[in-house]
Amino acid sequence: MFLLLVWVAYGATANLGFISDDYVYIVKAREYAWPGDWPSLFRDPLYRCRATTIWITGALEWAVGVRAIPFNLASLVIHLLNVWLIYRLGRWRTFGWPVALVAAAYFAVAERPHEAVMWYSALPDLLALTFSLTALHGLLDWLSGDRWGAIRLSASFLFGLLSKESAVAIVAFLALVLFLDDRARRRHWLVLALLTLLNVAYAALIFGTKDQHLHLQDGTFVFGWHALFVLLNSAARLLWGWGVAALLLLAIWRLATRQTLRPVAFGLLWILPALAPYSFLSYMNSVPSRHTYLANLGVALVVGVAGHAAWRRWGQRHTWAVVALAAAMILHNASYIWLVKRPAFEMRSAYTERLIQRARQNPAQPLPISNRDFPFSPELARDTILVRTGQFREVVFVK
Repeated sequence: MFLLLVWVAYGATANLGFISDDYVYIVKAREYAWPGDWPSLFRDPLYRCRATTIWITGALEWAVGVRAIPFNLASLVIHLLNVWLIYRLGRWRTFGWPVALVAAAYFAVAERPHEAVMWYSALPDLLALTFSLTALHGLLDWLSGDRWGAIRLSASFLFGLLSKESAVAIVAFLALVLFLDDRARRRHWLVLALLTLLNVAYAALIFGTKDQHLHLQDGTFVFGWHALFVLLNSAARLLWGWGVAALLLLAIWRLATRQTLRPVAFGLLWILPALAPYSFLSYMNSVPSRHTYLANLGVALVVGVAGHAAWRRWGQRHTWAVVALAAAMILHNASYIWLVKRPAFEMRSAYTERLIQRARQNPAQPLPISNRDFPFSPELARDTILVRTGQFREVVFVK
């Protein structure tokens, strides 16, 4: 069922072409992942926080070459894996299987974080959620008496830090589980404290190389009180639509019980630390689509609680109402991706293809191009040309 839902919503992704940023990862994979210059990778202040994507990109190019479809399918597979891991959270009694089923189904088709699934360069955002979820499952195993769960928890946390800076939020997610689970003991909190220290060291490494870190030098992230507005605005935008509808239904039905409040609270509290690392953006007043992928799990849990409540309320006498509600949710999300976002991504891919054609037809060095032909940076243009033509070309923008 989950495979079908992912394909109905995101099958539009499969045959999209590469976008310029995708070539950056291919260049970095050639530099770091193959033949395996990992010391240089870990000295890179930006891409060491995306090491897992570098490794996956290197493996994909080695296996299939520079072909967009296998790369797009890799993103879909990881999205599907995340959907399955969300469903598996149903074994935790705070959620239960019915809530987890609806939450996973919603997450499979949700359009709000579409960019993370449709754009291969956003793979780090997918992986940040993957390792957040495997860390949660490791903790749940440990709470159930499986000592190996602590090892899986720690390994997932480390791989999360090697996937995206936002993975520091894993500590907050684990704390939420321990607060809500009666089986939590001092040893669990002690491990969480040790992981928090790793977070501090991780942050120190990032800010210690501030003068070399692209996003801390180009003005993308700026510390200031504007972050609070960005955080709250982004959370509200993420909840808007199905998340708000779910909360309204629960309020109208007066379902403020322990059974509903705990998973809803978990979902709402999940959103804030997941968005917090991106709230210092300076060029937008809300977090971009791809960076909401991790936080969207919180919305999915709220929708999961409301969906389960709707089934209990209408399931036997008004099954058609539940079916109609589910169909509307799927149609709304899938149609937006296919009819609005797919054409936008095709346009972005077309810019890249036109640049490649121009590079092949024009031997000038440096290559003159206009912002209308390629509205991205010269560095992206250079990497795109290098991968597709094998030529190292400097690029200069002209009017």
